[in-house]
Amino acid sequence: MRGIVKVVEKATGFFNNLLDSDLLALVRDLSDRKMVAAAHALAQQTGDETIANASDTDWYDWENGLKACGISIEQILPEWSLPKYLEKQKR
Repeated sequence: MRGIVKVVEKATGFFNNLLDSDLLALVRDLSDRKMVAAAHALAQQTGDETIANASDTDWYDWENGLKACGISIEQILPEWSLPKYLEKQKR
C-alpha cells in the first residue's frame, strides 16, 4: 500500500496544513503530527485507520478525539504504558 498518501511537511508547518483545527488542538506533540496526518488522510479514504503505539503515553490523552476522526490507537504494551500514563496523570 505504499504511495497512497503523500505527506509533505512545510518548513515550519509541522503538518498543520494536513490537519483540521480540532486535530491540531488535540495533538500537541509536533513529532506525532506526521503519524496523525497520514492516518487521518487514510481514514478519510478507508473510514478507519490504526496507529500502533508502544511507549508514548500521550496517545492515551488523544485516543477518544482521534477515534472520533476514524483513527484507532493500538496500545502494543498496555500492561507497561497504561500504569505509566496513570502515574503521569497524578503529577
